[in-house]
Amino acid sequence: MKGNITRFHRLEPDMNPSIAKVVNSVRLILDSMESSNSRIVSLERMIVYHRIGRELRLQSNDCLWGDKMMDEVSRQIRLIYPEYHYINRGNLYLFRTFYDCFPDESFVSNYVVSIPWTTVKEILFARKEYDPQAMVMGTIKSGWSTSEFKKALSIGSFPRVQLNEGCFTNQELGYVLRTAKVHIRPTHSQKNLFERYIGASMKLYNEMMDWALRYYLEHGLVLFREELVPIMRVKKRDNTDYQDVPEVLLQNVCSRVYSAIKNFDNDIENGGAHYPKLRNRQNYRSVTYDQYGTVRLQGEKLWLGSVPRLVKMSKHQIIGDIRNCTITCESSGKWYAYIVYRRNKDLAGLTCKPSEVGIDLGLNNRAILSDGTVYEMPQFNELEGKCDKIRSKRDRSDDPKYRAKCNKILSKMQARLNNKRSYILHSQTRDIVDSHTLIAVEKLDVPDIISVQEYSSKRRKIQAASWARFITTLKYKSEETNYCRVVEVDSRYSSQ
Repeated sequence: MKGNITRFHRLEPDMNPSIAKVVNSVRLILDSMESSNSRIVSLERMIVYHRIGRELRLQSNDCLWGDKMMDEVSRQIRLIYPEYHYINRGNLYLFRTFYDCFPDESFVSNYVVSIPWTTVKEILFARKEYDPQAMVMGTIKSGWSTSEFKKALSIGSFPRVQLNEGCFTNQELGYVLRTAKVHIRPTHSQKNLFERYIGASMKLYNEMMDWALRYYLEHGLVLFREELVPIMRVKKRDNTDYQDVPEVLLQNVCSRVYSAIKNFDNDIENGGAHYPKLRNRQNYRSVTYDQYGTVRLQGEKLWLGSVPRLVKMSKHQIIGDIRNCTITCESSGKWYAYIVYRRNKDLAGLTCKPSEVGIDLGLNNRAILSDGTVYEMPQFNELEGKCDKIRSKRDRSDDPKYRAKCNKILSKMQARLNNKRSYILHSQTRDIVDSHTLIAVEKLDVPDIISVQEYSSKRRKIQAASWARFITTLKYKSEETNYCRVVEVDSRYSSQ
């Protein structure tokens, strides 16, 4: 009988110890299920998937695994258990995601096992947009099949995951995900390598976008990232331009294609659709390492899995586990790394006296607090005047070389102006958050406010005031603390 089979496969002596540890753990999990002398039913199989995902996640966090490690684990398990055809590289990633979405095994055994595994996979694919537990409970309550669940997913029947710019919070686990923009100084060979990666990613993006858009127009279905990855691998195998590009970068291209088609589908439902555009070197300037373990910090240097040497970077205050890293070259010619990392929340307790304050946003003064504190609007008349002068010279000239030269100078000056504004904005919001426990701000629809303005000078002042960014920065800085909260109120009569 199957439960009496003894496995005589011996692990390779030079195997990585972390891989051997995971393989042995998976062997114990599968053997325990075989010992019941019965076929693995839906309950037992999902528990197996969950426990395998738990072992993979724990070991990945400890040893910073990449794709090669997962390939080796799947190969060793297939040698021991050839009859379990579902233990492959792709499903190992899926099992790990399964555990990330549902870390509580009791929730899996009580609720998740009530729905088919095909529906669970659709839930995992949509985890970045909708709450996985809400999708499970809604499916059980409504009794949907997999096809009915897809229809409910397409019309947005579930609560979306709440995300804020620069900060994604998880209140229960007590940490936040922050994004840090760090200036890097790659060598000449590293710049050429990044440029080649960006060029290949842009070419693949255009090919995948053209194919996915045609598929959507013909069938009316949005392909998920996991469905685009096999197509990407075929293109990588057939095209030599993609073969030396790390697969983690090309998989992120599939994520970007999925996001563009999904936004196009949402715009069609809202009645304001614009077709996704193909990219060129002017508007495709970045590549993203979005798999855990492909990015590490070593002092003041950045380690990337596909770059031969460490990349120098400026001083930073990144403390925590790195989730992903985007390497980009801005129009000014400088290279930056946008690093998303996990940072523990400030759980030390209240650091200021309990106080409540309301904020009135304006143009002459950026913010006037209800306690009388005034935060002035920064003025950079000299730098703005130079930008306007160079812009007018560029517009009057017909020489393409001179216009390109003006654009290069203008991009550098604009970047300097934006940096000055960002520094003041962060300083002001940090001072407000550190001094109050409840902050009430106006709920503004900035695009509508700008659209009704008659004079362009007034529109430029509103854009320079950065009201939306000011509110967003207040929100995510308050979410890092354990005492401050930001609420939005109706803007009518707030100035009185």
